[in-house]
Amino acid sequence: MRANPFILMIVFFLSVNPLLFSQSTKEKLDHVYGLSQNLYNGKIYEDFYNYEVIGHPFIKNKTYLNGSLSLRIASYNHVQLNYDIYTQKVLLAFKTQNNAYRQIEIPLEHLLAFKIENQDFRNIKTENQSYKIFQVIGDGEHQIYIQWYKKLEVIRASSNYKYEFTNAKRTLFLHKDEHLIAIDRNKKLRKIFSKKQQIELKKWMKSKHIKLRKANDNELLILCQYLNLL
Repeated sequence: MRANPFILMIVFFLSVNPLLFSQSTKEKLDHVYGLSQNLYNGKIYEDFYNYEVIGHPFIKNKTYLNGSLSLRIASYNHVQLNYDIYTQKVLLAFKTQNNAYRQIEIPLEHLLAFKIENQDFRNIKTENQSYKIFQVIGDGEHQIYIQWYKKLEVIRASSNYKYEFTNAKRTLFLHKDEHLIAIDRNKKLRKIFSKKQQIELKKWMKSKHIKLRKANDNELLILCQYLNLL
């Protein structure tokens, strides 16, 4: 059977230099011939929480939201994501070519960063070769990293024991000089800086009514911007 010259041409270009095969071209071929194997190759997400468990393990709610993914091999926009902060799994929802609904786990070893609506997250490899996910606020010399988590607690209902997820909890860190420093209170943040800067920072935070334990994302962003000017 005679080989198709178009197919031979694609094979030739790929063998010479994979970079010549642009991401946009690849995405078009994926659209025509099937789902991208670079993206849709994670483990099926198993929701093992039954009716005995009250609440949910996600950062906001059970609904998958519009977001973007940055993997080691490629980046993808307008994908449906969720973040299970109890098991620390990043989840992707999609429909197969047969119109079946699927939820898969994004392998952390492939994940660099992701965004869910207006929240940016970064996946960091630790010294012991494990991975930790942080929400990142701000840019420049000072950034605030947030580690989100939930706990599954035992509650008593009638004569039966049941389980309940706590509300989303967080630990704040200041990212400075390539180090993460825990900052659960205003005073602990101030101690990172010089005596003169501590006085200025205390006065400024008081004027803005910012308390780290209760500060929202917008207040933390304003704080980062101020720290970069100290």
